[in-house]
Amino acid sequence: MRLRVHALASREVQDARAWYAARSDDIALRFHAQLRQLFGRIRSFPRAYQLRRRHHHAPMSDFPFTVVYRVIDDEVIVIALAHQSRRPWYWRGR
Repeated sequence: MRLRVHALASREVQDARAWYAARSDDIALRFHAQLRQLFGRIRSFPRAYQLRRRHHHAPMSDFPFTVVYRVIDDEVIVIALAHQSRRPWYWRGR
């Protein structure tokens, strides 16, 4: 299945990666690797993650972020990389 990342979600990924990189290169690399693995699992099993209000929510295991996405036809669209403790549902207009 094809995976597309919304421009604002891409920015959230970049911001999170930069935040971790400013603290530790090793942590930033772990964050990036775990996110890539999660994207791979989402592509392989897009309907495996919890569905809430038309959006699937795939939490990262070692970082406080959730990948929010929709499945439309044969495409997964990542709507947000949402921090689990900040502004719930801020991405709903995307």
